[in-house]
Amino acid sequence: MKISSVLFYSFLVFALALYSCGYNYPLRKKHTHPLTSTFYGEFENQSSQIKGRNPYTEKTSILNEFEIKQDYDSPIRIHFDSSQNLLITYRNGANLSTVTFNGRFKKNGSYQIWLRRKRIEIPPIFPIFYSQIDIKRLRLVLDLEDNLVIHDKWARTANVFIFAAGGSGKYNSYFHK
Repeated sequence: MKISSVLFYSFLVFALALYSCGYNYPLRKKHTHPLTSTFYGEFENQSSQIKGRNPYTEKTSILNEFEIKQDYDSPIRIHFDSSQNLLITYRNGANLSTVTFNGRFKKNGSYQIWLRRKRIEIPPIFPIFYSQIDIKRLRLVLDLEDNLVIHDKWARTANVFIFAAGGSGKYNSYFHK
């Protein structure tokens, strides 16, 4: 084989690897409706499907995505307060509970929340001595049928010199209105 064909195939494999880790389908602006600060919606707590790379399970719930430990299947209300904080209201036995999350609206019409954002790298940018990463980012958006889509990006990794462990993933959970 010639060197040029080896380089071509190497580039092709590299490009396909980058493409496979690319953008997930439902967060593109043309496939969604934007969320606004006046939004109010009620959704099923259990997901109808999950698509993506390395989800925790086959199905999830809205409360589980926000790391709220409840096992109720009652509908979940989502709306925003005057400070653009996300409010999630759910039934906790006979009572209604409301949890507030601080986030911000993005240009693509989604609402982004960081549940965990811990990143230690020594040295910065290229951590060869030590690193510890623990992140969980959620982006909320509506698909074209007005169903809630939660894009979950997570990573829990660490390394000391050449010893590394952990995992990461990103997936989309769909919840019917």
